[in-house]
Order: sequence, then C-alpha cells, then structure tokens
Amino acid sequence: MKKSAQYKILPELKIMIEYFSVETTLNDMIEHRKILIKDKDYNPGFNFITDFRDTILACSYDDILSYIEFAKKEPNMLGKRRAAILTETPNQTAISVLYVLNLHDLPFIVEIFSTMDAAIKWVGLSQNDKSIVEEIIKNMKAEINYL
Repeated sequence: MKKSAQYKILPELKIMIEYFSVETTLNDMIEHRKILIKDKDYNPGFNFITDFRDTILACSYDDILSYIEFAKKEPNMLGKRRAAILTETPNQTAISVLYVLNLHDLPFIVEIFSTMDAAIKWVGLSQNDKSIVEEIIKNMKAEINYL
C-alpha cells in the first residue's frame, strides 16, 4: 500500500473528508493541508471527518505543537467548524488526544471517535449521509491499493 493523504470536499453537505494511510508525519500533514486549502471548493467553515484508522501517526508532542502553530498562522484554516477524528489504535488515539488538548485558542472543536456513526452525528450529518462518506473512504482506499 502506498503512503497517502487524500481528501474530498462535498460542498452540498458542507463537509470535508480526509483519509490517511500507511504512515503520516508532521510534514505529511502540513503539505496535505496546504494542498487542501488551495482547492476551489475549500471552505474553512465546512466540518471535517479525518480518518486515521489506516495510518501510523509518526508524530512527537513537539510535532503536534508545530502543526497547531502552522494552523494558527494560516488564515484559511481558522474557520469555525466541527471536526471528527476517526481512530482505531492506541497510537492514533494518543496522538489525536494530545492534539485536541492543545487547541486552546483555535476556533474549531475537535472530537475523537472510534465509530463512523458517532463521527457522522458529531459533524451534523444524517445517517443517510453515512453511506456517502463510507463510499468515499472506500474509494480512497481502493485507489491507494491500486497504485
């Protein structure tokens, strides 16, 4: 499986979906966000679902703080929104918790979830939208496996 950071923006649902695979470093996260915020459909007010379930987060505490500093300096990242992080392993959860605990003065609210149902509800989508989100993530995984 090839290392990947992918996203899909659904303007009609006001949601951005991210999928990470293999291993994700601080540099991967920053480069991914730089690309994302340049997308013509990007809107800093759209909610996020970030799927870390297929990646190893290779980030230190200092990396997390550096990413937060990057976010604070990038005006296009400072929208008021909700974000759901999907995790499956202790590594993913621990890194995500450290991130959430250090978001003090950023305008978005982030929660960590282990199920898609809970993540969907948190970002304000309906259960009918769940199949759309799951299909997008499935397609992202298939694209990575194909490469």
